[in-house]
Amino acid sequence: MNIIRIGQEAIRLAAPVIILGAGVIGFAGLASMRQPPESRETEATRPLVEVAPVTIAAAELDIVTDGRVVPFREVRLSAEVSGRITRKTDACRAGRYVTAGTPLLEIDERTYQLAVERLREEVEQAQNSLDELEVELQNNDALIALLQEDLQLKKRELDRMNKLFSRGVLNESEVDEYRAKELSARNALTLQQNNRRKADSSRDRLRNSLDLARTRLAEAELELQKSKIVAPIDGVVVTESVEEGNYVSAGTELVTIDDTSAAEVRTTLRMDELNWVWQQGRSSGNTESPSIEQDYQLTSTPATISYRLAGQDYSWKGELWRYEGIGLNEKTRTVPVRILVSEPRDVRAERGEGLSVLAGPKALVRGMYVEVTLHTRPNVGFLSLPDEAVQPGNVVWVINGDTLRRVNLRNVRFQGDRVLVPEGGNELAVGDEVVVTPLQLAAEGMAVDVQREMNAVNDQNTSEGQQG
Repeated sequence: MNIIRIGQEAIRLAAPVIILGAGVIGFAGLASMRQPPESRETEATRPLVEVAPVTIAAAELDIVTDGRVVPFREVRLSAEVSGRITRKTDACRAGRYVTAGTPLLEIDERTYQLAVERLREEVEQAQNSLDELEVELQNNDALIALLQEDLQLKKRELDRMNKLFSRGVLNESEVDEYRAKELSARNALTLQQNNRRKADSSRDRLRNSLDLARTRLAEAELELQKSKIVAPIDGVVVTESVEEGNYVSAGTELVTIDDTSAAEVRTTLRMDELNWVWQQGRSSGNTESPSIEQDYQLTSTPATISYRLAGQDYSWKGELWRYEGIGLNEKTRTVPVRILVSEPRDVRAERGEGLSVLAGPKALVRGMYVEVTLHTRPNVGFLSLPDEAVQPGNVVWVINGDTLRRVNLRNVRFQGDRVLVPEGGNELAVGDEVVVTPLQLAAEGMAVDVQREMNAVNDQNTSEGQQG
């Protein structure tokens, strides 16, 4: 038993060694039978790329931004006199369109009507007093004329008496009697002339009183007129704060009306966008310094206002015309500006998917969020290239013979499927070929194979269309 157990244990320990040795001998035999692979030189392949030419861009540079429509003018009507509202017309309701002169509200006018009637009586009395004085003055002038004639008669008579007295015909007492008559006539004339001057002063006072009464009457008539509130402009009633029967004091806000003759769009521009607007009015050959007023004004720039509704695009013509205040917004670091739309009802619709043209907005109204496109014409040239040529980081690869040259673009503007860069401000020139094929491992000086046929035709047509 022990001999058998020892033999089994020896076989169990030797079996793995025998198997391992047989495997090594078999692997060595197979390795000796394998033939070494033929060595071949690998030829490096160059990537095939499509290119497009750099062309001259159109003179117009579009700047696209968002904006919100705000009223051109917002007129707030307040009560100018106190009283109770006795009438509120149907036109004085929020949302109603009114024209200039449309009656809106009436304040109790009885007190103001009585004041007008009383002052009319005062004016009439002052006029009557002045007319009476004018009659007295005319009578006074006639009496003065008579007294002057009487005085002349008395003087001639006294002269005759003095001649008779010198010849001894009359005595001195008789001459003194004629002297007394002449003195009495002179005294009567002087008294009447004094009355005439006093009447002149009275006439000036009565005229002033009449003018004052007329002024008070005009004020009362104005107060009466202010009791009727009418629309000062064409527009839409936005708010109405009172109802019939309410008592209002002078200064109480009654109605707010938006002017619909024009509209404004409030938007903002980045400083780099605003720079293109400034470039429109600058010329290298112009040495004349601008005025202070021009320094704080924007160059008038045409704009297109777009609004999309139910698959349709609607547009209005506008113009960039002023800053909103002055300076940059501290939070957004942008410049707030206003776009003026002189004809907010002149809407143009481009057919799209959805409603018919007649179902769209009839006018540009407050609160609409719109897209603003400024059509600037800077005094600099631009180069145009396809947008697929621009890699992340505003990098383009330019063909230099059969190798790549890296160009970092500055002042890049995306306009549709094209990219615009200022001419002379980048290492690009008209006619340069840029790579439009995506390259994952592009490097400076890398050799490439260029495919020009199809893209050359397309880019040439694009260039001709922009120049046309």
